[in-house]
Amino acid sequence: MKKVLLYGNCQLSRLDKYLFSQSPLFSLLKPEDYGAEVKENWQKNLFFPANIKKNSSLYDAISDCDYFIFQHVHGEQFVTHSKELYDCCESEKLCLPNFRFSLNEPSQNKEDIKELKARASTNKDLYGENHIDLSNWIESKHERWGEFYQLTEKHHSHPSGLYYNKLSKEIIKKLNLNLKPLSKDILYHP
Repeated sequence: MKKVLLYGNCQLSRLDKYLFSQSPLFSLLKPEDYGAEVKENWQKNLFFPANIKKNSSLYDAISDCDYFIFQHVHGEQFVTHSKELYDCCESEKLCLPNFRFSLNEPSQNKEDIKELKARASTNKDLYGENHIDLSNWIESKHERWGEFYQLTEKHHSHPSGLYYNKLSKEIIKKLNLNLKPLSKDILYHP
């Protein structure tokens, strides 16, 4: 069985349902097994950076995993930054986008697209080919305003099943996994 370490925000918690729970070949490492705090149910299979109080729990998990799937995490409020983990990880590793839209008007969302593209550029600079960039795909959905709303749930800061389906396909392709993503209509953000 291949062990997967997820490190990032609540968006990554959906990968359990969209990819890994459908196969007996994968198991997600549980933060509690490594002494990390879990405050919400959606964090049970995800190392949420704000809950990590000591580096040792993450480094132990990094040494145990076969796949390290993460979002770029940095800032003084976090004990461990993703780049540090990336550099010490000897397993397969992949940086995922942080999809976040906070504004409601189409004209204002252009700023969100710019921010998403800037984050994608940072990810490419830091992680090379070990990242997924969906910014152009999201921008194309934004240009067709009706489709953009299909990418988000009740509020703009969380993606929909359509997004998770696309992201799952890209993960499968990048890591060459023998999995099929779930339908775009099956699950929503927690």
